[in-house]
Amino acid sequence: MSETVSLDTIRAGSSERSFPCDILPECQSGIAFFCAAFYGRNDVIHLFNHGVQDLWLNDMDEEKLAVMGEVFGVEAQLLPGDSFTIAKNLREKGGSFDLVLCDPFTNLMKRTLVDEYENFAGIACKWFVTGASGAMFAELGIEPTAPALTDWLRRQGHDDALVDRLVMRNSDYQNGVYWVVLKRPETLQERSG
Repeated sequence: MSETVSLDTIRAGSSERSFPCDILPECQSGIAFFCAAFYGRNDVIHLFNHGVQDLWLNDMDEEKLAVMGEVFGVEAQLLPGDSFTIAKNLREKGGSFDLVLCDPFTNLMKRTLVDEYENFAGIACKWFVTGASGAMFAELGIEPTAPALTDWLRRQGHDDALVDRLVMRNSDYQNGVYWVVLKRPETLQERSG
């Protein structure tokens, strides 16, 4: 590895304005899929900074994942391998986390949110946060808004889908790249009770 990676270098490249940090105080546990490309600067750093205690990390890049384990101090909670397979296996075994966070490359955003929704959302107790692009919304034929995406997901059979909001991450790429913030049924019960 040619670059030096530390908490300081990761923090320097991150921005809390483009992440839904307000949900993190509700989360004691979290798993971040597709998290190693930028050493967690778009996602994991926020979970770490806001004290998510039980933090699990997944990516195909075992080398970068190992570096992240050292930097974030979660060496024993690394799940190297295919994110789709790991999410499916966790769901089948009854795994659950307060927060499930997915930061796939744009070519995998539709698969993550649409095709594999049950596997990722199925292990999220409180929040499921994943990426989406303007290009993906155009392909689906819907506006990039929370109500439009909620309606679309429910028409696909995901009756429990409730998109809380979209958070703009990058307006200059792929007609916009967003965080999709979905409330899970447990979150809805807690907030209404």
